[in-house]
Amino acid sequence: MSSIVLNDKVIQSAAKTVDELVDEQKINRMFLAIMVNNKIIAKSDWDKTALCDNDKIDIYSPVGGG
Repeated sequence: MSSIVLNDKVIQSAAKTVDELVDEQKINRMFLAIMVNNKIIAKSDWDKTALCDNDKIDIYSPVGGG
């Protein structure tokens, strides 16, 4: 288990990659933007981007309204 900061909340995660984190947190994959330590990660690289203890992950999705 690693301690990571996900959207400003410290969580414990068994995920080894960004892709595993999305699955673990049950986040809808449509229209997501993910940053790890302030670097945008391309969707094609989610499965290759390893997560480490104390990483800061921000996940953004569009919000409708008007």
